[in-house]
Amino acid sequence: MSKPVTPEDSSLSYVPTQIIAEFLRHHGADGIAYRSLLVEGGVNIATFDIKDADLAACGLMEATAIQFTFEQCDNAYFIKPNDAPLRQRASD
Repeated sequence: MSKPVTPEDSSLSYVPTQIIAEFLRHHGADGIAYRSLLVEGGVNIATFDIKDADLAACGLMEATAIQFTFEQCDNAYFIKPNDAPLRQRASD
């Protein structure tokens, strides 16, 4: 549940977490708490019904820094300049 998703992700990537959340909700859980990948030691909380949460404190937060790390997850590939799709050449 703590894996970040992007708009480019397939909707199928949501299915397992939706099934788990619906199972827990159906069996009486008020929500789910899961670890944050953006804040070390941070916790995200998702409630199934806003009425199950009581506001205890409130404050405006400003993000001052976010750090991402990347690693290659498949084989690199290269495109020859003349093979680039729909690209006009200077001579055209």
